[in-house]
Parts: sequence; C-alpha cells; structure tokens
Amino acid sequence: MKILGLTGDIASGKSTVAHLLEARGARHLDADLGVRELYAQPDFAARIGEHFGDVLDVHGGVDRIKLGAQVFGNTRKMAELEAIVHPEVARLREQQLETLRQEGTEAVVIEAVKLLESGQASNCDEIWCVVAWQPLQIERMMARRGLSRDEAKARLEAQPSPEAKLMLAGPVPLIFLPNNDTREDLEVRVDAEWQRFLAS
Repeated sequence: MKILGLTGDIASGKSTVAHLLEARGARHLDADLGVRELYAQPDFAARIGEHFGDVLDVHGGVDRIKLGAQVFGNTRKMAELEAIVHPEVARLREQQLETLRQEGTEAVVIEAVKLLESGQASNCDEIWCVVAWQPLQIERMMARRGLSRDEAKARLEAQPSPEAKLMLAGPVPLIFLPNNDTREDLEVRVDAEWQRFLAS
C-alpha cells in the first residue's frame, strides 16, 4: 500500500487536494478529524482541561476556540498540547492504516497540518505540501474561521518555513504543490503529480 502524506499551512487548500485525490481513488485519513474525535471524548477532554484550565465546552468536550486562544503564538503551550495529542492521533492513525492494509487498499492519503512536526511523515512514501500566497491564506481564514487579520497572521507565522519543512521531511521526498490559481489549475497539477506518484 502506497502512503502519501499531505500537509501545508492553514488555509492553503489541503482539504481541496485531498478531495481531488479521493475522486481519483485514494483513501483519505484526516488527522484533524481524529483530533476532533479526541476532543469530543470527555475523558480525553478532561486531560486537556486539567492542563490548560477553562477550555471545555458545555458538553464536556474541548472548545477549540478557547484552546486556540491559549496555544497559538505560545510556543511552550503549543508543545505541551502536541505532547498530549500527537501520540493519541498516531495510535488512531495506525489502527486505520492496518484496517486499510487488510482491505487491500492501493493508496492512502494522510492529511495533517502537523504531519511533519508530529513525525507522522516518517512512514510515508512521499509528502505533498500545499502552498499558497500568504494574503490569500489570511483572507480564507478571516472568511471561513472568523479570525481577525492579526489572529490569522499570528497563526501563519507559527508555521514552519519551507526550509524547515524540508529538514523535517528528512529522507522522504517532499513536493511543494502551489495553490494560488483556479481550482481547474490545481486539478491539473494534482492529476500530473498523482499519476507520477502511483507510477513511482
């Protein structure tokens, strides 16, 4: 089974690329969905609450907005959060991958913002990093997530640089996939890279 890692900064268009790959037969594992599942579990949410204080919602899950206000822009708190979350996400991902292997899946895409930082990329055959112009990403975050311009900029500035991403990828090939133009342009790029990946 071939494994493609899919990453990129916030609002770069990772999910769009993932949907295009699904339409071409890839199975898709979304690490962010795994995090959402964990945050909704009262026992796991309680661990986060014990560590970060008033970050739970009325249902006993993690309120992502409250938590984000604490950790974005705070390197220490972000590292503490990742130390709790990443091992659990990795455990869920390995269970999902094993199920897909048993089903005879040909190719799977693992989508994660923190794919490289969390070590999830080490088992990938290749990594695609979707990139977009920063002003475009800021506008997307403001429109889709209700962030202020300053909040959006702060989240982008917390992302590793392209050079850092190359270092984090190590021996795994890292391909930068631009997403600054139309969806049709992106689809052409995805088609070409996907066919190359499958044939490699």
